[in-house]
Amino acid sequence: MTKTKLGLVTLLFVIGGAHVGAAPITTFSSPYQFRWNIGSNSVGLPAGDQQFVGVLNVAPTAGTTVTATQGAVTRALPFTPFTVFPTMFRSLEPFDPALTGAWSITATNGPDSAGALLTLAIANPQLLPFAEGLQVVGAGPTPTVTWSLPDLTGFDVDYLRFRAYNDIDDDVILNLVLPLATSAFALPGGLLAPGVPYAFSVSLHDADENVSTAFTQSGYFVPEPGTAALLGVGLVGLTASGRHRSGASKRTEVRARA
Repeated sequence: MTKTKLGLVTLLFVIGGAHVGAAPITTFSSPYQFRWNIGSNSVGLPAGDQQFVGVLNVAPTAGTTVTATQGAVTRALPFTPFTVFPTMFRSLEPFDPALTGAWSITATNGPDSAGALLTLAIANPQLLPFAEGLQVVGAGPTPTVTWSLPDLTGFDVDYLRFRAYNDIDDDVILNLVLPLATSAFALPGGLLAPGVPYAFSVSLHDADENVSTAFTQSGYFVPEPGTAALLGVGLVGLTASGRHRSGASKRTEVRARA
């Protein structure tokens, strides 16, 4: 067999093998885009005026490539999984007012393809203000996060979204929709582990067209069980010592007066 024929056979074998290994796309749904005002954070998100374009439900994820197109613009949507969004593909780019129309999103995996899915257009793009004064109250595995709303005059905010992040790997481990009137949320038991830094966020949502997200600004740690016990003993000791010193002072004062 000549070298030319051998090379052609090898090429056909490689292409055929790639097609055999590729899996058909069985799930492709939930396309989204929105203008996202992202606050200062430690979880790897670009702060500032961003545009989210993505699709939440894709299977399989291995070997699948997803792209979004609007007019002459095409964006790659990388696979960006989180615990609460395990099959998400999305991009974040600086907001472009010329690209608020619908995006056409398609996927390929070997010879198989899916789509196109169309996102909704951003009919009324606005830069939403942030929830204010995020604070973590309490200690241990079930602290409470509190916040207040900014002046929302002129904005049509519909609901809140609360998220918890593992601040080591930036994973979203909790994602809950809350009524707009909510101003505090207690973390459920069994979610936070000792020794891991966590960050929390509150997002304001305007019909999924415009979103703003504010974050807590320092990592929250659940004390290790031994540390918590020692702290408790230390506090008891300090309290007892304070009481003892207080009693001694009072006795001294009585004696002096006598």
